[in-house]
Amino acid sequence: MSRTPRIQIDQRVKRIVKSLNTFPGIYTFSSCGGHAKQTCTSQVPKNEFNVNFSVDPARGGWRSLELIVYALGESPECQNLKVEAWPNGTPGCLSFELRGIQNADPDELANLFDSLRGRYDDPDEEFE
Repeated sequence: MSRTPRIQIDQRVKRIVKSLNTFPGIYTFSSCGGHAKQTCTSQVPKNEFNVNFSVDPARGGWRSLELIVYALGESPECQNLKVEAWPNGTPGCLSFELRGIQNADPDELANLFDSLRGRYDDPDEEFE
């Protein structure tokens, strides 16, 4: 009998992790909601958050990534939000980090993702 490990997600980023995982081809694999005292290198200061994810192009991931980046630009907190890519060790494969700084609100960003998700269904719709 195999058991699925239980993964603990910081309360502050639970909604945004859930929201990101509803996009086709987007798979989160780590996150941090911020900590007053960082006890390991994967933790960020308490006024920041991050969510790391991978993109599966074969399952619509690039279109999802396009919508995620578009949403960051539409956010009133856009100057405090970014997505960065890095090679994950496999040639041709990238991982991504969504990061919020200076008290950016991950719940507000999740709300924006949820409100814009309908655009995913129409691949011909231009983001304006």
